[in-house]
Amino acid sequence: MARKRSFALLATVAALLACFGPVTEVTASGPATSFPAGGEDHNGAQTLRRLRPYVRTTMEEEDNSSGERGLDKIPGVAKLADMLTPDKQKAANKLFSNLKLHETTANLFESPKFHKWVKSVTKSYKKTPDTANAVIVSTIMAQHGDEALARMLAAAKQTPTTQLFATQLEEVQLANWLTSKRTADDVFKLLKLDDEGVNLFKNPVFSTWVSYATKLDDKNPDTLMFSVLKARYDDDVLADIFIAAKETRSTRRIAARQESILFAKWTSD
Repeated sequence: MARKRSFALLATVAALLACFGPVTEVTASGPATSFPAGGEDHNGAQTLRRLRPYVRTTMEEEDNSSGERGLDKIPGVAKLADMLTPDKQKAANKLFSNLKLHETTANLFESPKFHKWVKSVTKSYKKTPDTANAVIVSTIMAQHGDEALARMLAAAKQTPTTQLFATQLEEVQLANWLTSKRTADDVFKLLKLDDEGVNLFKNPVFSTWVSYATKLDDKNPDTLMFSVLKARYDDDVLADIFIAAKETRSTRRIAARQESILFAKWTSD
């Protein structure tokens, strides 16, 4: 339950960001005085490792009430609402452009300038690190889009020095989709997975979609995922997809579960 409430807090941050409307892309001109850049960090990887975890453990103990508490009753939400201001979000976006990070996509998380920007945003939200990650995600999304961000995060999760940080940011992206009431089908399209065919499970952002489907239905995520796949592929194509995915260690288990659902469907038919 505590984990669900932590994710509810992430969803609330995403909702607060949405209240400001989309962050428009800005030019690289003009000062970004709201975020002091500080000294040059010659070891950007250390900056990312030092970032405090996204999900705080300061929530109150769960009561025995059977009803769910409203988001406004979740500890920390009011504080986040006070700290998350449009001016600070715009300042983060402007500094992002001033550092020309909008021109970097493939290796953004490896860029020293990106580490410098993250450090600046984190300093600005020193008292509410939860909010800092939300602002980081919102800014990158405004410049590069959801699908590109998901790809960046998937790549960053493969590197030990950025794995934890990327995982934290992915949680924010998932919370944003959940707050926006996106379905598993919506996110499948958003991540441009429609045309992958037999190599679907090899796509780096397929795991992002799996994570989101699990957030939507943590009791039967495989059934939900199969329904999305079945709407797109014939049974023979699905069988080929699952066979191919079972050859890769990282996707072997989920492919086997999906294949079992397909076999059960054949039996019932």
